[in-house]
Formats: sequence, structure tokens, C-alpha cells
Amino acid sequence: MILPLSGCLVDFARYEARLHDLTDNDGDGFVYEDDCDDANAVVHPDAIEVCDGLDQDCDGAADDAAVDAAAWYPDTDGDGLGASTGEVVLCSAPSGFVSSADDCDDANAGAQPGADEVPYDAIDQDCDGVDASDLDGDGHAGGSGDDCDDADASVHPDAPEAWADAFTDNDCDAALELDAPELFGGEYWNVGVDAASFGSRVHRYGDLDGDGADEILVASVGRSREYTNSGVVYLVSSAGSGDADAGALRTFEGGGVEWYLSSGLDAGRDLDADGLPDVLITATGVEDEGRAFLVPGDTLLAGSVLLPDDAAAVYEGVDRYAYWGSDVAYVGDVDGDGAEDMALAASYAPGENTAIRGRVAVFPLDGGELHHGSGHVRMGWVLRRPGAGRDRRSAG
Repeated sequence: MILPLSGCLVDFARYEARLHDLTDNDGDGFVYEDDCDDANAVVHPDAIEVCDGLDQDCDGAADDAAVDAAAWYPDTDGDGLGASTGEVVLCSAPSGFVSSADDCDDANAGAQPGADEVPYDAIDQDCDGVDASDLDGDGHAGGSGDDCDDADASVHPDAPEAWADAFTDNDCDAALELDAPELFGGEYWNVGVDAASFGSRVHRYGDLDGDGADEILVASVGRSREYTNSGVVYLVSSAGSGDADAGALRTFEGGGVEWYLSSGLDAGRDLDADGLPDVLITATGVEDEGRAFLVPGDTLLAGSVLLPDDAAAVYEGVDRYAYWGSDVAYVGDVDGDGAEDMALAASYAPGENTAIRGRVAVFPLDGGELHHGSGHVRMGWVLRRPGAGRDRRSAG
């Protein structure tokens, strides 16, 4: 018997294709069918993704979750600095993202490290964590804070008042405290009466009591004693202190309502050569015209001075409401007649058509004869001796 031959037919094409799929052509440990790029040994499912435009780990996306990807931050205000929130990690920056996370306010392009800080506006421009409010570093905030001078570290609510800068409000209490005893070593004068305007005028007198310290004439135009706003002038020692009403050596007192003594003061001459300065003193409110009084120095030795009774001469203004005597001064012998001259001011004296212009009159005094002599007229003023009756002459 003849046996037929038997065998299997081989599909070589299929065999070769399958052999190809199971071959690791790049030697990276992964055969062709498991390797997304079997011609590149750095590309395979276990590869580490890096930023190079390749899909190293064969997950279908290039550069995703790459180990060398960078962090990027949103820059909403376009100042080149990003906010620390909203971070993304990618190989390259998406639109609107930057590499810096240093922006403290990504809605304000003017707020970034290094920017100029604007104090007291509640905005942290330089991103240091605070808005500038204590510029002098004294621990107190300026602007709406309690530091009244945020450019001076010696000025704040806890600072002591200092005599060295007595015109500075060191403790921010809105007062210079110039009458504080500690600022003046205990040497100061005042009066314990409201609205007295003590110190409205001051002038050096000289050493009346022989203690080696000059006396000072201090006017208090609003001081009232017998008459409302008659005014009082005090003669006090520059070496003393306290209440001038109790401690003054002498007082000059006006004799009527609203005299406002003394609007002007001068004690710069000794006209009668008795060694004591003679006082020029004014009151702008007398008879609505104003007066100037010449008081000899020896009158002060007797006690308090009452005006006009104790004046050697009274000079009367001739213009109503002109404030004659708003100031007064010895000016020397201006006209060369051998007599001392006096300048008297009337700050509200009328000019043409009654317009207020003001005036200063200069005329001679009596050249030493303080207690004698007849009245005379000079520059719109009438000289009247006390006790002689009112001598109202026309100018000429």
C-alpha cells in the first residue's frame, strides 16, 4: 500500500510580522509591540518624561508631567510678576503666566518688590507686608495714626516736651506747653484769669529794685479789674515767677471800660535824668480815639500807677476809631531841637474819603521837663497835663 505524504503549510509573511512585533529592536527592554518608538532606546513605557518634545513614557502625550518641567504663575496685572496662587507646572509658560511668584497684589501693576511705597494709603506697594505708616521709626503711625510728625522720631505721643525745641509739639497734644515750669526752670509769669491776653506786649524796663535782674513790663490788654477790658500792665522781675497779680512789683491800671491798656509800650529813655526809665504806655480804646501816657520813672517808686492820674502827660488822639496808640516808641531827636521825639501809630487812621490807611505821627516830647510846661499840638495830637482839664485844641 502506498501512503500519501502529509505536512503543514507555513504562512511566512505572518510569521515574519509576528517575529517583528516580538523583537526589541532598540534594546531598551521593550519589544516593538509594547514600545511606542522601538528605534529609540530612551522611549519606552518605563521611561522618565522630560521636556524635549518627545513622548518618552509612551502615554500618548509629549512632555506631560516631565521631571524637569517648571512652575509658572498667573500675571493678571501684566507687571511681569505672578501671584503665588494658581501655579501650573509645564515645560513652557502658557499665555499670561510668568516664572516669578513675587507679586503681592496681582491686580495692581504698581505693587511689586522694589516699587516706591506710598505711605498711609493702605496699599503695600513694595510688597514688604505692610503699608508704610511709621516713616520715622518711632513706633507710632503717621497719617491717620497718632504721630503728629512722622518725619521726626522725637515727636510722638509718648515723647516728653523739650525746652531745647520749645516751639515743637513733641508729645502731639496740640499744645507747645511754653508755660510749663519744667521748661523754664520755674521762671515764668502768668495770670489766673481767662481772656486776659497776658503777654500781648512785653518790654524791658531795667533794674528798678536793685537786685541785679532787669524788670519786664508785660501788658494784659484784656485784664479787667474795676472796668471791663480796661487792661493792666505789670512790672515783674525777670528773675521771678508766678501769678503776676500777686507777684508784680508795680501795676499800671486803666481808668475806664475797654481802654485796652497797653496796646503799645516803650521804656527806652530816661528823659529827666533821674536814673529811672520813663514809660510810654498807650490805650487804643479811650474815648474811641486812643491815648498815650508818659509816666516818669520815679512814679513807679511810689506804688501802683493809675492812669491818667499818675501820668506826667496825656496825648489824645483826634480821629475816632483810629486806634491811636496801637504802638509807640522813643525815636531820639529826629528834628534836632534838642528834645526827645516820640512815634505814635494809629493803625486805623482814615485817609481820603474815610478809607482806612493808618498813620504814624512823630513829634517832640518835653526834653526832660516832665511835670511842667504848657500843652501843645503836634501831628494831630493834643498834649494835656493831668489835672489841667481837657484841653481840646485844633491841630496847627
